[in-house]
Amino acid sequence: RNAARYASNKVKHPLKSHRDLCVLYSGGYYLDPGLPEARKYLLKLYKELIEKYDFDGINLDYTRYPGDKFNDASSFKAYNPGKLSRDDWRRANINEFVAQLHDMAKKVRPGIRVGSAPIGTYKNVDKYKNATSYFSYQQDPCQWIESGHHDFIIPQMYWNEDFGFTPNMVTWVNNSCKHPVVVGLAPYKLVDSKWDVDVIIDQIEKTRRTDGVAGVCFFRAEHLLGNNPKIKRLYDALRKDVFNRPAHLPQFGSNKAPSPRNVKAEYSNGGYVITWDAPRNCDVRYYSVYLTDDKGVRIDQAPDDIVGFKVKGNSFNYRSSKKGLKFAVTAFDRDYSESDPVYVNRGKEKSKKHKSKSDSDNSDERVYVDYDFL
Repeated sequence: RNAARYASNKVKHPLKSHRDLCVLYSGGYYLDPGLPEARKYLLKLYKELIEKYDFDGINLDYTRYPGDKFNDASSFKAYNPGKLSRDDWRRANINEFVAQLHDMAKKVRPGIRVGSAPIGTYKNVDKYKNATSYFSYQQDPCQWIESGHHDFIIPQMYWNEDFGFTPNMVTWVNNSCKHPVVVGLAPYKLVDSKWDVDVIIDQIEKTRRTDGVAGVCFFRAEHLLGNNPKIKRLYDALRKDVFNRPAHLPQFGSNKAPSPRNVKAEYSNGGYVITWDAPRNCDVRYYSVYLTDDKGVRIDQAPDDIVGFKVKGNSFNYRSSKKGLKFAVTAFDRDYSESDPVYVNRGKEKSKKHKSKSDSDNSDERVYVDYDFL
């Protein structure tokens, strides 16, 4: 049915152009991951996309086998020289594709991020009998992380505690090799499974208390923005209470953007004007301005301190009747990596020079300035 919708397209649906790569399973057609030509076909499509469009990342969904009864007998016979078991051979096929995709993507666009949204249970956890990514669908995202072919994972944690939400979340964190884990949540179950709004709110609070969880992701938009009364209650709770401050994307790896230079601030006419120069040798995406104190600011844990979220220019106005406020400014590069903060404080002018690890290839030094602007 879906293939028929594209009958008039110049580029034909794969069921028409590559019928030999497709397998009928449970009423639908799937590309057979066991066929080298199927993997090559997908890699060619991904390469065309990231060459032509400035994507920040690739998040793989359904990169797995659709079920145990998938009819891949012919490819299993033809492309299994190592005589692996069916499950191990299937996992090896998916592993190979993910590795090839990652390496190709990084070669074409080095700063691109590659990750996936696997099934919400990795392997069997405790007493629960959930379908698993590893055994049920021959999907091994923890191997993709361990082998260096993933930057993040967004497991589909569409369970409540009856199905082990918390132990499954902890299992993903423990197997993520310290890569960002973004927990996928299921607001659609407020409608489909009659969950209460508090289930989703409680799950968000649990992710925030769990070290190693970098954030949450929702499936899907219509169950955040729809007209259902329960969905509206969830949206209002998220907007007013849970996400009432801006937050930046999770940091990937240890690289940092170079810091802005010559940061200054002046107070006049009921407000502050904070200015700075762009860092050297950096394609800046935007800057952030933080309200801080004598102890400094933890930029990875300080959404409440952001007063200028995504500042595109080299200055920021902050209206306040309070004199003596203190600020910090950071820069973000094209890969969304944030720099160390540069502080602007009331007091005697002095500077501390700090060589950034991310700038070891040039002589630019980071300067932390206490600037007397009152």
